[in-house]
Amino acid sequence: MDKWYKMDERALNHQETLLYYDGPQLIVARDQVGQDYVCLLREVSEKNDSFFCVPISKRKLELLLSGEIDLRGIFENPEVATIYEAVVYDGDLLHIPTHEIDKTQLSIDWLPGHDLYLEQQDKSTDRIVRESKDRQRAVISCTLNPPEAQHESKISVENLIEGIGLYQRVLKYAYQKALQSIKQMNDVLKEILVAPQNYQLEVTGVSDGSFTIHMQTAANADMFGYSNIARALEIVDAVTNNIDDTEESFNIISKYSGHFATAYKDLLKFIIDKGVPFSYEWSMPQLQKGISRKIIPRQAKPLYEELTKRTEVGIEQKKFVGKFTRLDKSGAWKLLSDDDQREYSGTSNLPLAGTIFQTQRYSLICEETLSVNPITQKEISKLHLISFTQIE
Repeated sequence: MDKWYKMDERALNHQETLLYYDGPQLIVARDQVGQDYVCLLREVSEKNDSFFCVPISKRKLELLLSGEIDLRGIFENPEVATIYEAVVYDGDLLHIPTHEIDKTQLSIDWLPGHDLYLEQQDKSTDRIVRESKDRQRAVISCTLNPPEAQHESKISVENLIEGIGLYQRVLKYAYQKALQSIKQMNDVLKEILVAPQNYQLEVTGVSDGSFTIHMQTAANADMFGYSNIARALEIVDAVTNNIDDTEESFNIISKYSGHFATAYKDLLKFIIDKGVPFSYEWSMPQLQKGISRKIIPRQAKPLYEELTKRTEVGIEQKKFVGKFTRLDKSGAWKLLSDDDQREYSGTSNLPLAGTIFQTQRYSLICEETLSVNPITQKEISKLHLISFTQIE
């Protein structure tokens, strides 16, 4: 064994190979005190391989593995100024001696190119498949990797409530859009399918690492192992699976539009503003394999900007039948709905002079937009009247 390295330097232990081509090209290793390192192959010889290694925090390693930051930046802008050279003798990855080197020895010729991102797929979804079969419900786990989880498994209450709440809201409106595509639905089937427990989630636990929330559907799967929330998840999966293709993902969202588009846009805004990579896994008893999807801030931004620019995609049309209870010259109005006996209010640019209120029934077509109160997380609906007709 060569003696040129310092014998008192730390030794590393291989944890994971990230890139492999005729041997490990990029690995994650750990020292005796639990500090992680990213090690990039520098040179290969007959007896040993040498690597450049930089210490890395749990948080930054998660961002690298999720594809949020590029590989070159890990070495060009390390969190700790110390850089090590590690030597693997005779392929022994269990005890890798290192020695500290000067940063100037890290030639840019050895570094990977710009914009090289790792996008690892989830290694296994076996757990979530087993859990869904055991519970006889659809099971979903959502993983958030917030900045506060950099050094330990924790998340702020605000981020937790907002992130999971926004995801639940996406599922709610995706589910409603899915039901609209069912052409024939009798009253009995409709009553079953529109029940909120089909898309509502219940938290069943958490796990360490990036903050992971485990959930199940409020409703049981049917006798064939099918869960109705799959109707919503398939729509969300289609968008998220194309997140790198802004045009395609936008086209899918546009197909459903309305409140689903608004809810998905709000989830993207949370991911971008909070810097929180967001991933989810799901399965139901009918499936033999779990399904996983992921959104990271750099992927979310182009689609969010497109949705923000194309505001018409987030408008939903609503129809009301009832009697006006208030009409103002400003265009403000209130209507008592025949359907649920609730009073709805909104604005209009239409001439409402001469409209009969309190006694005459009208059919209204309105455009509805939704926003979320950032403090209470409650939805705020705004209705704008675009047409109305008198009912004889």
